[in-house]
Amino acid sequence: MEDLLPSDDESGIPPFEEWFPPPKKDFRVCSRSICPNPAEDGRQACARCRAAQERYRATGKQKVKMKRHSKTEKYKAARQRYRQSDKGKAATARRTAMYSVKLAVSLQKMLTGAHACPVTFPQLGVFKTNAEVAAHFESTFEPWMSHENYGAYHSGDDYNVKWNIGHRIPKAAYDHSNPEDVKRCWSRANLFAQCARENAESQDKAPIEVNQLKSVWPTGWA
Repeated sequence: MEDLLPSDDESGIPPFEEWFPPPKKDFRVCSRSICPNPAEDGRQACARCRAAQERYRATGKQKVKMKRHSKTEKYKAARQRYRQSDKGKAATARRTAMYSVKLAVSLQKMLTGAHACPVTFPQLGVFKTNAEVAAHFESTFEPWMSHENYGAYHSGDDYNVKWNIGHRIPKAAYDHSNPEDVKRCWSRANLFAQCARENAESQDKAPIEVNQLKSVWPTGWA
């Protein structure tokens, strides 16, 4: 009876061992074309190449090479093309927004005396110590203001209840990728103690006395 049954080759049915083939393994090679070793899971380079890269970075040769490359016309042209691209403009906008937030947080900490070691504002040449910040805003106080009622505005807060850091010319008018604009935006002449509700309502409107603030106008206004 068995002799009458067709063999696997005659019936076209594959052997049983081929019905469920073992899963294929990931044989990705190292990202370096000269290296035949397989890359590890989740990495582009093998362990040997990564160790070689770390040794190369430790020698300082990479920094020297990058510094030399950054002075070439080819690199400068590539950077200029990137800055003018949509991706480059978006990256610049993110950096400047983050820098503006960093300055606001730093100044707030200096005002409340919580900044142990201020660096940013001393570098700008505006304020050197926490005491200088406190003294400047005290000089712009209205009669109802004190350090005790400093705080952020919350919906429903009345006028002349809280105050916070105000800019006579709004921050949005300045280009924080321009060092000169940064100095003007955060200069003493542009900073004052402002009613928290007025600050929230004024948003990005230019002040009425803008002509009296020409020394701190954004560079784009000149």
